[in-house]
Amino acid sequence: KKATTKLLALPPGVSAAGGKAMAAELAPIASSIYQCMDLQCVCTYLRGNLAPNGACTLPNGQMLRKAIRFEFALRQIDPSISLPYWDSTLDSALPRPADSILFSPILEGATNAQGFVDNGPYAGFRTLEGQANVKRAVGAQGAPFTQSDIDWVMNQNEVDQVLAFSAPRQGCPYRTDYNCLEYTHGNGHIFIGGDMYDTGTSANDPIFFLHHCFVDYIWEQWRQQRQTRADRETLYPPDNAFCASPQHFAAATMNPFAPMRNIDGLSNKYTDNLYEYAARPFCTQALPRCGSKFLFCDLSRGQPRCASKLKVGGQCGSFSMGENPCFNGACVGGVCVASTQVVITPPPISPITTMRPVVIAPQETCFNENQCCAPWAAKGECNRNQAYMGEWCKASCGLCRAQYRLVDGE
Repeated sequence: KKATTKLLALPPGVSAAGGKAMAAELAPIASSIYQCMDLQCVCTYLRGNLAPNGACTLPNGQMLRKAIRFEFALRQIDPSISLPYWDSTLDSALPRPADSILFSPILEGATNAQGFVDNGPYAGFRTLEGQANVKRAVGAQGAPFTQSDIDWVMNQNEVDQVLAFSAPRQGCPYRTDYNCLEYTHGNGHIFIGGDMYDTGTSANDPIFFLHHCFVDYIWEQWRQQRQTRADRETLYPPDNAFCASPQHFAAATMNPFAPMRNIDGLSNKYTDNLYEYAARPFCTQALPRCGSKFLFCDLSRGQPRCASKLKVGGQCGSFSMGENPCFNGACVGGVCVASTQVVITPPPISPITTMRPVVIAPQETCFNENQCCAPWAAKGECNRNQAYMGEWCKASCGLCRAQYRLVDGE
């Protein structure tokens, strides 16, 4: 059988060959909130009022601000929401990472004897497969990120060493390195286990998104430290069918966010305009504080570093420099025990209403997304180049019905 190769949709007159650097070709008119590259655009999709100075007032009276780890879909429900990242090096700093207070009812939830998360904020999260609860096997296999994993990434000079080819075929000229980000991030999936273990079910577990936010953080830190501003938008691993499927090529459609392409995700505008990352916690001998009641400064093993506090039953015997590594407890005989005067009650699971939800009204979605769509359509490109024109020139090709008057040449 002949191997099938996916053809990339390119604009009229553009060849896939040539090897020249390609930068983002973002739509001049955003046809959905996912194509917005600044807060002024986001404001219109959240039905906000835009002032002449660019400030946006939302329907609930709050100002729209640059978010920490911006998430479009969530903010259409509640504009104040942003996703935190899970810095799992805080857990790998422990003798037994599964002892972290993170895996308790007051944070990410604990599991019952069958491995189901039946307590904490995610109790009762029905999975896509119909299970009544998310399943985990924390610590049975794998490992969270370590600081050495991150240091390896930060020491790389080329983008194809960071966005490495993790499933190459024979004939791929690039060497596979199991320290690359794709592999070390996979260890975190295996560490959580259960639904997170398998690609098809991993997004059932809310911790999936927090884990991937940290992967994004590592990637952005490497970009800021190792690339020029121009390189960030143009350098992409080479298109090579022996190294990756065509769906991963630079010009391939970023499904399900068509007509955006994979390389569009390299735009500087995301962190320029839309979101930023909070700093990772750190501590020193002089300032042994980590800024959270769920963290402590480990002074006993090498350089001071922040670590997650331990839940009841956690192994604490290796901390000997006066730290209190136990959350709401004390280290007795090398094991964390609960303080008798402290009663730990998990937060209520019922949703807390902080503001009126922002209901998104239907808006015009039939646009041309390239200024040349009209003349291309007039020359018959809608039939000759259906793949590209169908993504970028829907209005001129008559693939949707615009509520405004189309003018030739626009």
